Amino acid sequence: MKSIRLSAERIRAGQGGPGRTFLMCRVGDAHFAVPVERVSEIVLQQPLTDLPEGPPFVLGVFDHRGTVVRVVDLAAAMGLSEASPTKSKWVLLSENGSLVGVRVSQVLDVVRISEQDLRVAPGEVEGGHLTTGAVVMIRGVMAFVMATDRVSQLAHK
Repeated sequence: MKSIRLSAERIRAGQGGPGRTFLMCRVGDAHFAVPVERVSEIVLQQPLTDLPEGPPFVLGVFDHRGTVVRVVDLAAAMGLSEASPTKSKWVLLSENGSLVGVRVSQVLDVVRISEQDLRVAPGEVEGGHLTTGAVVMIRGVMAFVMATDRVSQLAHK
């Protein structure tokens, strides 16, 4: 199985000083910041097995080192435009002792973000959304902070 490990050097470089470390990625045309402590690893797409009676945004399941992992198409779940699925990767999130895969269009970088740079997204943020309601500007691009716990819940509906 091919996987892309987060470089320990890049993660350490992002952990200096106050703030939090995030994996920056793109889903469709939207940018997301994923808390790096929730990222288990990044893997290249694998063959999937359909999940009987699963929701349409769960692409299927695959065996990852003896663990059955559901893979979520976040673009479909959020109504975002979809990039070429042949170039996408899966970010494996570790949440409450289980893994869930999230299909992303592109993995961009590992960055350190200070707490004061996080802003509340416009509009009312309600439970059930797949973002925390926080946004951050990174190199002129607005990124939404992913609520990994809600993505995990979505995958297991």
